Amino acid sequence: MKKILVIALLLLGICSSLLTGCGKKANRVVIYTAAEEERIEYLQKELNAKFPEYEIVFQSIGTGALVSKLQAEGKSTECDIFYERSFL
Repeated sequence: MKKILVIALLLLGICSSLLTGCGKKANRVVIYTAAEEERIEYLQKELNAKFPEYEIVFQSIGTGALVSKLQAEGKSTECDIFYERSFL
């Protein structure tokens, strides 16, 4: 669990530094995920505590629909981070 949180926080840190200068809201991070609800709740709590200056929004979508949505949106997606649980 700690490994996943560290990866998510690292990705959020990288993403948040890239957001300044984009046309998006600089203080909003959108994360697309197909993870289970308990994992999302845990990550939401931890990320809100670590980065209180950001509005972190998880969009939970089924795996197949998520891939289709990302393909359809292409570069004009509102997604900043794609989070999928790794079994490694």
